[in-house]
Amino acid sequence: GSAAFANYYHTAVHGITTTTSTLPFNTSRITNAAFTLNGAGEELTINTAGTYRVDYGCSSAETSNNDIVAEMWVELDTGSGFAEVGGTRARWFHDSNGEEGGNAGFATLAVAATDVIRIRAQVVGGSDTLNTLANSLRLSIQTVGADGAAGATGSQGPTGSGSNVTVEDEGITIPNTPHSNLNFVGAGV
Repeated sequence: GSAAFANYYHTAVHGITTTTSTLPFNTSRITNAAFTLNGAGEELTINTAGTYRVDYGCSSAETSNNDIVAEMWVELDTGSGFAEVGGTRARWFHDSNGEEGGNAGFATLAVAATDVIRIRAQVVGGSDTLNTLANSLRLSIQTVGADGAAGATGSQGPTGSGSNVTVEDEGITIPNTPHSNLNFVGAGV
């Protein structure tokens, strides 16, 4: 099928706290009719069923003198509420010496039309807010589809090497058939 892909990011600083929150993506770099990002930029609705790779990431730009650790992950709503997608947690940090971290994650998901994806985050170490670097929150999604239709048949290749074969008709009629007895004579026959 046709490829579908989109890319979103957040232009401003965003604060992540000890309360779980949904990460926003306020700018579309590339969009596609297969997806709809809601007005707050927090939920991505799938409009075309299929298998998709979801990539997300973030870097911090913190100024506090405290150690802070944050995690982010993918949640999927298939119609009965959001649930965390296993194996999608990514962790990053800011430490008291001003060293910054960042991280990214991905998931490959088989989704139906109307399913909704969001990226969640929370400070899990320390009590301060972890501020993101402007333009560092990012979300990409792209199809992981089946092979397309086969192309046209190419031209025939050169004849292979082999031995000569002689077909001889012995002129003897095979009973109850219109065929004669054929002998195949040649090397390797």
